[in-house]
Amino acid sequence: QDVVPGKPLTYGQSITDGCIDWATTETVLHGLAGAVEWRRSVKREMLATRQGAA
Repeated sequence: QDVVPGKPLTYGQSITDGCIDWATTETVLHGLAGAVEWRRSVKREMLATRQGAA
């Protein structure tokens, strides 16, 4: 359902975003994968630094 100011929502009906095309989906997923890879590498470096200091 669409959210319309001043109009009540329908109980039990979800509110969804509009769909995106395949090219945009690929771009978003590649960006997410890159962010996850970067975060994991930072975490590995932090753990290695802590283990080296112990």
